[in-house]
Amino acid sequence: MMQKIILSLLSLRKYDSIRTMRFTLAFFVFYFLHAPLEAQVQHRSIELGAYGGKILKIYNNFPERDMHSAVAITLSHWKPSLENNVFGRPESGLCLTLHRFGNDSILGYGMGVQYEMAFEQRLSNRLFLTQRIRPGLIYNTKPFDYIDNTKNIVTGANLAALVGVSIGLKYALSDRMSAKLDFSLWHSSNAHTRLPNVGMNSPLAAVSLQYKFYQNPDTITLPKCHRWKPNWSFIGFASYGVNQAGGTTRPVNGPSMTKWLGSAGVSYRFRTIHRLSLTVEAYHDNTYKLWNETMEWTESGDFAQASAIMLLAGHEFIYRRWGMLINAGVNLYNPSLDRIVTQVESESTINTVKRYVPGRIGVRYYFLQRGDRYDAFAQAAVKSNLGQADFFELGLGFNFSRLKN
Repeated sequence: MMQKIILSLLSLRKYDSIRTMRFTLAFFVFYFLHAPLEAQVQHRSIELGAYGGKILKIYNNFPERDMHSAVAITLSHWKPSLENNVFGRPESGLCLTLHRFGNDSILGYGMGVQYEMAFEQRLSNRLFLTQRIRPGLIYNTKPFDYIDNTKNIVTGANLAALVGVSIGLKYALSDRMSAKLDFSLWHSSNAHTRLPNVGMNSPLAAVSLQYKFYQNPDTITLPKCHRWKPNWSFIGFASYGVNQAGGTTRPVNGPSMTKWLGSAGVSYRFRTIHRLSLTVEAYHDNTYKLWNETMEWTESGDFAQASAIMLLAGHEFIYRRWGMLINAGVNLYNPSLDRIVTQVESESTINTVKRYVPGRIGVRYYFLQRGDRYDAFAQAAVKSNLGQADFFELGLGFNFSRLKN
């Protein structure tokens, strides 16, 4: 039966632009039907939700749009173990979303696939406070095209990153059925790797129903040795970045440019799942070098004028070997961005402020962990200027502490 369903999905050929979405849906069905439903190993649940809101206008000449609506199906599991209890007994799984962005002819539709981590805290016998994090990808059916779709400045690529975070309430209707109300923020971007790339930013409200294929197990009492002792660490990392040369929306079809970044600072892990950081970061940007040479702002080969220094504060949410990082800070030195904003781009409050406010959102994987002494990670992230993607980066880093618990 499972093979017949997958083959029927793969046989849909009405629209060529849906081909990638078809494979994604087939994979999701395969995961749902082939995932083991062994109650003694993993406790599984399914959730159906409906979302509504509107994409924020954060740039001039933004396309007209009405309601951003979406539907979601989430298959989650929870494995009863001491380790999962350390992290607040989270549920994790796959979430499939279908989006209508509010302008079918320009913005089209989207299909997202995301990994979901869900946490909850009991407020009463039936009421819970919930938080969710969803990193993943989205396939857009109507990206920018310099002939057929010149008004879509939101995204220039079919495939882009999709990240959602939410906070809400869950009410237990029974031992297995729950109703949820969420407020969420969604962001999609191709990390400036293909222009235009203003990006999608949508606040969405949602209602959903969740059904668990198990009854809630008793809470496991944690031994004292599993509780995290706060500690300070030195943090450092280096990364390689790439973007398409140009501003946020133009020119299109430009060359891909590289950049190199180094960072050093301190971090403070004060909970099992929370780490704060403060870093000084510097990078050399070949896109800035191209701007300087093309506009004749500086002499060719001026290394300092094509470089930048920033001070960033960050919060990292840690789950097992994975971390989700959000940074924001201030530009201490960025002469090329100052010239681009003041001499090239249109005058606006957002453009003025983005000269000073860099940021980053990223994912880390800890391939080496040694308790509270040290760890090493690989990082994939999008560096931004006031929420507008600047470049995509890949890097390696470490945390090191001389203190023992």
